[in-house]
Amino acid sequence: MPAGGQRVGSAPGHAPAGARAQVKFAFSASPPTLRAVLTTLLQLILWRSPATYERAFIHTVHVREPLARRPWVERLILAGWLLIVVKCFAVVWVIDHWAVPFHPYWIIVPTILMAALSTAIYYWRD
Repeated sequence: MPAGGQRVGSAPGHAPAGARAQVKFAFSASPPTLRAVLTTLLQLILWRSPATYERAFIHTVHVREPLARRPWVERLILAGWLLIVVKCFAVVWVIDHWAVPFHPYWIIVPTILMAALSTAIYYWRD
């Protein structure tokens, strides 16, 4: 081999004739995890241009104080729930006593669902 480590007849930086170029892939020897596959897929699907990156950053934050609880409203909610419990027992008793031809849940379930919705709206309000 001549000085400089090059074969005769090969251009600098090129593989010699008959030699195979070694291709390196960015893949690891172990199979990718599902998390890595899904993350890469989401990045491919939801690709955004660099202009949208600037708009994605938070510029200001406004913090609001939570609304104060009103004790009289919470007592009213508690009284309403107690009345619902009394109503449920009364409905079951009335339907059993007079043999009404439908199930008491037709009255009890909508009542409890509406009361739970109203209570949740009060406690989860802004």
